[in-house]
Amino acid sequence: MSQGISSSGTADLNALRHRIRRLEGFRSEAGGGIPSGIEALDACLPGGAVPTGAIHEFLGERPEDAAAASGFFCALLSRFEKKGKGSLVWITRGRGIYAPGLLAYGICPDDVLFVRAGSDREALWAFEESLRCSSLAAVVCEAGDADLTATRRLQLAAGKSGVTGFFLCHAPRNATASQTRWRIRPAESLSPDGVPGPGDPCWRVELLRARGGRSGEWRVVWRNGRLSAIVPVQTGIRGPQVLTPRSAFVPELAMAG
Repeated sequence: MSQGISSSGTADLNALRHRIRRLEGFRSEAGGGIPSGIEALDACLPGGAVPTGAIHEFLGERPEDAAAASGFFCALLSRFEKKGKGSLVWITRGRGIYAPGLLAYGICPDDVLFVRAGSDREALWAFEESLRCSSLAAVVCEAGDADLTATRRLQLAAGKSGVTGFFLCHAPRNATASQTRWRIRPAESLSPDGVPGPGDPCWRVELLRARGGRSGEWRVVWRNGRLSAIVPVQTGIRGPQVLTPRSAFVPELAMAG
């Protein structure tokens, strides 16, 4: 007859899990993160928040998806900047960021150090070195791809310093050691009264993987300086789901260069 796990056994198991996560470079524990502000989304994340001291990967194979991902994690970055310890670093590959566009997400361009890398290798090197700087609030890196070994190094650097990394991957081909993996797509904008048409940035947000959490999908809008879900979710096997919205390209950040 099977026996349940005793309280001491549960404590030992949790201690083992914690030790393994520390060895993997994950420093955040339950509560060691910054909530997105969307209750259903945060419920799918470990500790109910976007973990700090970790790498979060965003897939951006198509230009419109990369633009949508940039807009969404800028909304998250604004929360990290307000509660973080310092400035942001943004590393790009051969194209510039239209800095004034960050203001729409509450990020002051003067608080961002922009770095232009000539290759993926240079971008990942700058990413790792920046993650080692514990005085930063967060680091963004745009590159074609990174393999498991490279992202393990990035995760170890983030776990040691407590700095959070946002990795926008334009050509994902490999498994990675990121704590979360996301796919963000543009969705049809809505006016403040909920009518389709010109309005606030709106995205289809899909959490593909979360270590210690679960996947889910939402339709999200950035309005009045905060994120909110605008479509009721349904509970399914993969966690909260929404009906697939009709998509339309909505530029999130104007890219120069």
